[in-house]
Amino acid sequence: MQPGGRREPGERALTTPAREPGQEPGVGLVPGGARRLGEFEHDALNEAGRSVRAEVSALRIDGIPQAKAGIAELRWVAARPHWPVAVAPLGAGRILAPLAAGA
Repeated sequence: MQPGGRREPGERALTTPAREPGQEPGVGLVPGGARRLGEFEHDALNEAGRSVRAEVSALRIDGIPQAKAGIAELRWVAARPHWPVAVAPLGAGRILAPLAAGA
């Protein structure tokens, strides 16, 4: 799963990804380092019969991510398949695959 959160009332699309990394993995956003990838929906990984909808942005971060604010552990995974951990369908098909292809 990727860190994320809900957009606050009145918040613009790229304001949320600028705010959320400081709350969850504790990193900053490089100025101009947010690129919107799109809005996607897919089956939830751990909740049968449920779906997840997400606005997704690629971010260039400043700092070293840390597990905090409800995150139990962090792991880096390559964008290409054969991941060492379970990757949610939304992340695998709509985020990591396009990034691996150079999107």
